[in-house]
Amino acid sequence: VPWDERAKQLLTLMQTIERSTPGSPLGARIAAAQSVSRAELAVLLIEELHVEQHLAARRRLEAAAAPPAVEIDATALGIEMTWAQPFIERLLPLGIIGLEPLPDGSFAPEEPVTRAQLAMVVDDLLQRISGSDHSSNRYTGEASRFSDMPSDHYAYAAIVNVVARGVMAPDAIAMTFRPSAPVKGAEALEVIRQLESALSSGY
Repeated sequence: VPWDERAKQLLTLMQTIERSTPGSPLGARIAAAQSVSRAELAVLLIEELHVEQHLAARRRLEAAAAPPAVEIDATALGIEMTWAQPFIERLLPLGIIGLEPLPDGSFAPEEPVTRAQLAMVVDDLLQRISGSDHSSNRYTGEASRFSDMPSDHYAYAAIVNVVARGVMAPDAIAMTFRPSAPVKGAEALEVIRQLESALSSGY
């Protein structure tokens, strides 16, 4: 990559981080990452979004009971050696779609998060915290709104919802979403700030 192109990329990264304003040292550290892992996304949701407080506020509005206690087996989850273990252990009882344990029972803390997976997480939180319910069935059979993914993609409904709420964005010219692309740290933090903005008008 030519030097001037690298300089432009660095400037864009710094501008994105500045706009998103990390609220914690861990958030600032993750914002500079070239790709965000599942463990790091868990940290951002706890430290930057304060997801526990948002979900607790929704439960109070609905007079709902707190979720049952979940027994965490750090060894089975594969998180006993990660620095993010305390954050993952706080996140898992919340049952957020897109950040559940994998079918083999592990959490895969080092696995990179894709844009499609981030959209699943964001859509679940939008619906649960705002109290809305957007069924994926209403998109069944429609022509895809994005040129790089079919409408039967597992995350299609979530992606349509988060784009409609302005939390994530496609390429406006090519109308691509890049569902398999890894999420950069600055992008993840910016999405969390957009999610906060969307939630502030939701309940």
